[in-house]
Amino acid sequence: MFGGDSYINIFTFNAAHEWYDSTFTRAVKMATVYAVPLETSIDLHAQFSTDLYGVDNNSRYVQDKVSSFNGYTQTTDAYAYNTAYNAPTNVRTWYPNLTTEGQTNNFDTRIHFSERKINNEKIDNWLQYKAMNFLDVDSRYGKITDMKLFKDRLLFWQEHAVGLLSVNERIIINDMNDAQLQLGTGGVLERYDYISTLYGMKEHQHARANGDAALYWWDGNNKEILQYG
Repeated sequence: MFGGDSYINIFTFNAAHEWYDSTFTRAVKMATVYAVPLETSIDLHAQFSTDLYGVDNNSRYVQDKVSSFNGYTQTTDAYAYNTAYNAPTNVRTWYPNLTTEGQTNNFDTRIHFSERKINNEKIDNWLQYKAMNFLDVDSRYGKITDMKLFKDRLLFWQEHAVGLLSVNERIIINDMNDAQLQLGTGGVLERYDYISTLYGMKEHQHARANGDAALYWWDGNNKEILQYG
């Protein structure tokens, strides 16, 4: 039902009340009661009126209003309903005035990462980017301009710095014999380390070149070609 809930209940009503006539003595004891299945916006189970089914053989005495009839005392109206169940909503709502509404925050020093890949997974974790799965590098060195995987190391460039990202970093400790023990792996992307904060790379289309043994890039701020490897 449009605009609210709908209920399907049995509605009983008295179509003909008992009446007295000295010439029709049989009609004195008769009344007509109908029970109709009905779909309505009113929950008939919530009514507190006199139930025409629940008055035994006195249903023929039930009147529209409270009355005392032929020895039967009726304490409630025949069709009484608590209108609180159908009260219109009067709840006041307030919405905050968001001064930042419509604005887009661009974090140009933030790296987002997906969930870790697992064999035989039911959902592709490489497509799952949770809200808190990110790592922010130091914004003092400008925005991130490039990233490159080189010899199992993930490098990132900013306008005035270059660094390494630790991806699935192993947790290693040294035992009593100074041998390394691997305890496990950390998170997907937990930390970063700077190689240099003196040299970086501007955001150019062809500022970086890949070689088999090293990486080369052009630092537009210092006017130098740099090598890593």
